[in-house]
Amino acid sequence: VVMGSLSLGADCVVEGDVKAHGPVKVGLRTRIHGALFSEQAIALHEDAQVQGTVVSEVQVDLAPGVVVGRLAQASTLSAPRIVAQSGALVHGTAWATQSGRVV
Repeated sequence: VVMGSLSLGADCVVEGDVKAHGPVKVGLRTRIHGALFSEQAIALHEDAQVQGTVVSEVQVDLAPGVVVGRLAQASTLSAPRIVAQSGALVHGTAWATQSGRVV
């Protein structure tokens, strides 16, 4: 659990779930083998992967090449606002409770 903001650099590997009270930035090609939760915005940069659920109380931004979930194990992406760039992929369900768009 991170009490403030979290910024993971490029090519990191996280084993397990991550919860942050502040904004989260996940770097290029970083892999999270678990879920990701934040009370603030989450930004998943190019080719990042999160195998578990992704939940933000504000917004989730998905860059090209981002993968949420796995083909063999569906996951959930949930936030009031979701902005996905072309080439992002969610295996499972995406819930944008206020707005969702692909740019």
